[in-house]
Amino acid sequence: MKSSPFQIINAAAGSGKTYALVYAYLQKLLSSQNEQCHRNMLALTFTNKAVNEMKFRILNNLYLLAHKIEDERIKLIRSGLIIDLKIDQTALTQKAERTLNKILHEYADFEVITLDSFTHKIIKSFAKELKIPASFEVILDSDLLLEKMTENILDQAGINLPLTETLVTFSLSKIEELKSWNIGQDLFDFSKLLVNENDRLPLSQLRDADQQAFKRQKKSFEKQLSSLKVKIKNLGKDTLKLLNDKGLCEEDFNRKTLFNHFHKLAQGTIDGLYKNQLEKNLSEGQGLYIQSLSESKKKIIDSITRHLLENFSQAKMMVGHVLLLKSLIIQWTPLSLIGLMEKELGELQLPENRLLLSRFNEMIDKEISGLDTPYIYERLGEKYRYYFIDEFQDTSRLQWKNLIPLISNALQGLDDVQQMGSLLLVGDPKQAIYRWRGGDNLQFLRLLNKETPFQLAPDITLLPKNYRSREAIVDFNNQFFAWVGSLSNDPEQKQMFEHQTQQEFNDKKGGQVIVRFIENSNKKENTIPRYQAQTVNSLQASKSKGFLWKDMVVLVRKKEQASLMAEALQVKDIPFISSESLSLGSSQKVNFLLAFIRLAVDQDDQGQRKDIIEYLHHKKGVKRDLDQTLSQMVFLPINAFEKEIKKQFGVSFDFQLFSKKSIFNAVEYAIASFGLFENMEAHLNAFLDDIYEFSYRDQGSFLSYLQYWEQKGKDQKIVIPEGTNAVKIMTIHKAKGLEFPVVVIPFVTDELISSQSRKVWYPIKNHFDTSFDWGRVHFSSKLKYLGDKATAYYNEQVLAERGDALNTLYVAFTRAISQMYIISILESQKAAVDKSYATLLNHFVRTKNQEPDPENPFQWGTAHKKIQQKAEPKINTIQPDFKIQHNWQKRLWVQMHAKHDETSLAARQEGLLVHDLLAEVSFAEDVPNVVAEALQTGIINYQEYDHYLQMVNNIVYHPQLLPYYQQGVEVYNEKDILVPQKSFVRPDRVVKNKYGWVIIDYKTGKELPSHSRQILGYAAFLEEMNNEKSKCFLVYIGEKTVVKIVV
Repeated sequence: MKSSPFQIINAAAGSGKTYALVYAYLQKLLSSQNEQCHRNMLALTFTNKAVNEMKFRILNNLYLLAHKIEDERIKLIRSGLIIDLKIDQTALTQKAERTLNKILHEYADFEVITLDSFTHKIIKSFAKELKIPASFEVILDSDLLLEKMTENILDQAGINLPLTETLVTFSLSKIEELKSWNIGQDLFDFSKLLVNENDRLPLSQLRDADQQAFKRQKKSFEKQLSSLKVKIKNLGKDTLKLLNDKGLCEEDFNRKTLFNHFHKLAQGTIDGLYKNQLEKNLSEGQGLYIQSLSESKKKIIDSITRHLLENFSQAKMMVGHVLLLKSLIIQWTPLSLIGLMEKELGELQLPENRLLLSRFNEMIDKEISGLDTPYIYERLGEKYRYYFIDEFQDTSRLQWKNLIPLISNALQGLDDVQQMGSLLLVGDPKQAIYRWRGGDNLQFLRLLNKETPFQLAPDITLLPKNYRSREAIVDFNNQFFAWVGSLSNDPEQKQMFEHQTQQEFNDKKGGQVIVRFIENSNKKENTIPRYQAQTVNSLQASKSKGFLWKDMVVLVRKKEQASLMAEALQVKDIPFISSESLSLGSSQKVNFLLAFIRLAVDQDDQGQRKDIIEYLHHKKGVKRDLDQTLSQMVFLPINAFEKEIKKQFGVSFDFQLFSKKSIFNAVEYAIASFGLFENMEAHLNAFLDDIYEFSYRDQGSFLSYLQYWEQKGKDQKIVIPEGTNAVKIMTIHKAKGLEFPVVVIPFVTDELISSQSRKVWYPIKNHFDTSFDWGRVHFSSKLKYLGDKATAYYNEQVLAERGDALNTLYVAFTRAISQMYIISILESQKAAVDKSYATLLNHFVRTKNQEPDPENPFQWGTAHKKIQQKAEPKINTIQPDFKIQHNWQKRLWVQMHAKHDETSLAARQEGLLVHDLLAEVSFAEDVPNVVAEALQTGIINYQEYDHYLQMVNNIVYHPQLLPYYQQGVEVYNEKDILVPQKSFVRPDRVVKNKYGWVIIDYKTGKELPSHSRQILGYAAFLEEMNNEKSKCFLVYIGEKTVVKIVV
């Protein structure tokens, strides 16, 4: 039976998803008779890292196929392709070689890209229709624009009278709630709705309503609220009158519950009314009155029970409406500003030639989705026939909606040679953890149930085997999640976890899961040290079994938990890397330098003086009392303060000279003056780079840099070399798609349904006479007071949240290769089984006939010693990785001489940047990650990404150079070779393979005789060290890579 051109791969964690995707891509690529087939292929995924991995795997596999390299990684692919394509190895080799050459020569047409990149391409193609400049800048970070927008709105207070009235009303409402009157942060938080796809539908109506419509509606809500309160009181009074007329009193009712309920309603009290069993008793006609009541009164109560139930239900419905109106009115004022926020946000974008990336999908949906598909293709300049979409469970509704017309055209029509297109979707519904930012797992589940938007049904493949984890890890997860799935009443969740989590073992035996329980406490200060201690114990236990620190990761859900773990590891001197520790703002040296920059802006800033003194006091190890030093120095005039620094700390520093320099030169001067270049840390290097890039872009002053620093700079991350021997601390969301030999997961206690207050969009037209369809309200089980539709809405939200929680737990539990430590709290046997992660773990352990015990961890599998690998050979003269970049002065020279030669300037800048990127490349597979890192850190922009990726690939994949970028060689990039009694030299790249030493030096500009003399000099020094000749290559960077062998 012929397979469908529409294929879905349901790929559980560790099941070889990327391998399957790459194989399918290669199969389609190499089966085509069209030599330019890659132009018709579009592979989409979510992150640059995933793009880079997929591109590398495709190119690397093509290279291995083309050169008949016998490698374990290619054997299965080669044999599979020979069978599936029905060709021999010679034909496959020739086809792979032609295809690889074609792709490398047409790299821009090799479209393995992110979904965001594809939407960007569509937007650019339709710039005219969208009335946007064709050369617009893509804004990735929306917070900066939203902050500016909020400031602009607040600046209109006192000028725009209607707006001022709205802002004052908002402030007063906050005061009534006993909250701060300062509304700036509230408006900023609220403005984030504008860039979240989940909020698109409700906002589409609200943004068009004017202020007067909002005011009229608010008055209507307040009027309805007052009316409902009166009706509730009257209903309570009428019911009490009924009881009184029937000769009944409060003592006649069981615990006085029924009487007290309607008495509270008559007084207008609605808090805590529905925490008892009264509704159940009324419905069943039982337990309403005391057993000793006379038979005549029992009959009276029985006769009016139905009436009482009707009054109870009617009152409950009205109470629900009161609570809903109160919640609506609180949120209505900021909601009325949505239109103004939208207008202000627009004015911050188009006039400045900027567009927020987060708005792309909405723009496409609004302006383009109704156009004919052939016309869209014509504008794009491409006609895609073969689609590959990775991580489909995280695709948003709009992203999928915008893709459907293009994919339909491929699946439902034939090309010029009468071939149908194809679609391959790959994903795992159990790993859908991005619903909060627009990911819609339901559309994937519908496709898995063969509910398709196309005219043909998909073929679905479930990848059966786990290739990542050892047997005990796979077995634990199989049994745990099958048991969790059996608890669910939802058919889809039950199917996902009870059946689709069951994976086959690979050939990796052993492995171990340890669940540690700590004593529960209502006080965080008691439980946090226990989590920290157990985490440290788990890491040290793995270390004792032969694992390195770099083999381990600590996974948490929240950033504050990551900080707590970092504190614990720091106390125990365990090296670690975390998001916080990598930020520039975490460095003491950086903050010391910033204090001088701030002091240059405000010389009387005593806080900055205090920070400077404290840093120098601790750094210099001064024995004098710190408080005495502070009291003596902080309040001095600036000149006297400068002299006292020299006197107290023995440092010569001219503050006036510092203040007059450019910010980059000023910081370099401070680094030299205070000896910070000794043991130069990575944060300081990155800080200098950041200042340089800022100065080059904006020619900024001290003040403008400080403004940039507060908004963005302090959160910039340093790049740690791959293989740094340190424990990683990261969130579960960041760990998705990764794997680690040892995983430690503390704080496994979260509730499956959060009890924290949050706000949701609710369809209010079902309950009120209003022209507005949606309102923003507090999410609560009290929504169920509003009837069946509201109850269904509540249950749907709860089910989705429960699914998110279980998916997050699944992602965390499936990262480990060899060992997993889970740390949770003790829960009693009486606790609801599926209340939280902790209750699930406690009850699961009990199903295995073991009682959770802090003294005796629950163990699954057996521990094993890690097989130690041979240490890599080292050259003693190689210096540490972190050093001041030697080419800063070259960059500054280029900047200073820009006015003389714009063309040579651009080429030189480009060459220097490629040179910097190559310095980070050890092997060919590193290239995508290195260029992606340059994008993330702002070294290159979005539009330059493909260009620089191709330039670096042109060098790395050059036929003469590629063998020296393959795995299996020793690599030394930009390492100093110490020359006795002279100084040192620094070749760009030194490689040691089985044939000997190779030196590669990168150059920009024209070929000069000095280049050959220089590299031969390097070779002479290496020969003196190792008694071996070196092969020398000069590589000239440009539009066309030129390689010269120097002998």
